[in-house]
Amino acid sequence: MIDRSSVEVFTGDGTALSARVYPRYREFDAVEFTAEGGGLRLKRATLTRPGSSWTD
Repeated sequence: MIDRSSVEVFTGDGTALSARVYPRYREFDAVEFTAEGGGLRLKRATLTRPGSSWTD
């Protein structure tokens, strides 16, 4: 999940990663995956626009 300044990643084996980011620009439209010291294999990705968590 990407939400303004936080990124959360969940994997099929239950691993979770959370990080705070501070983008230079207000809007961005790309996601990049990299790996340090090993390989990276992305088998599947699902992108969904979440609804608002605010209630009226």
